[in-house]
Amino acid sequence: LKEQLQRGASAQYRSTGWSLYPDVHSGDCCLFEPVVDQGLLRQEDIVLCSVQPGNRFYAHKILKIEYEAPPGNPDRQIRKFTIGNNKGYANGYCYDHQIYGRLVEVLT
Repeated sequence: LKEQLQRGASAQYRSTGWSLYPDVHSGDCCLFEPVVDQGLLRQEDIVLCSVQPGNRFYAHKILKIEYEAPPGNPDRQIRKFTIGNNKGYANGYCYDHQIYGRLVEVLT
């Protein structure tokens, strides 16, 4: 899925589990579009991303967006996304370059 989205193609993913209920039910087919402009990402978007720590690949929700300075460059600010489920549990975080797709349609 990651490589497909990075190539600019849409990707479908069949959800497993209930972490995004009621937006996504277990077994739903989810259509993700590539993220071509990270500036359009918003809190509450459901995204396919690499969650840190551990570089785990998830389809989860953006719970919070913050800005932080990268190590060694205090004058620059980058966006840090808290990623989690629909119950408010945070699984970890990621940055703009680690978000590959945004949910655009749920095909039940």
